[in-house]
Amino acid sequence: MISAISTSPARQAENKPENIAKAAQDFEALLIAQVLRTARESGDSAEADSVMEMAESQFASILAANGGLGLAGMVTKGLSAAPPPPTHPQE
Repeated sequence: MISAISTSPARQAENKPENIAKAAQDFEALLIAQVLRTARESGDSAEADSVMEMAESQFASILAANGGLGLAGMVTKGLSAAPPPPTHPQE
């Protein structure tokens, strides 16, 4: 028998639309940063250092905050449309 996970007040707070949107935006920023890092590392330049990594991370965050690739919107929509888990065990 599988019991359902109850929805606690703390869990409900995590599911607020603004929290979902922020998490989706942060996720998109991480993906953009990884793409930039991979592109930089694929070059023959040996000058890749922590300053460049910080610049890529900041650029990715700004890009994601301003619409980015549209992934954050899709993730937010998908998570917001998800039905809430049942509050009592099903048999």
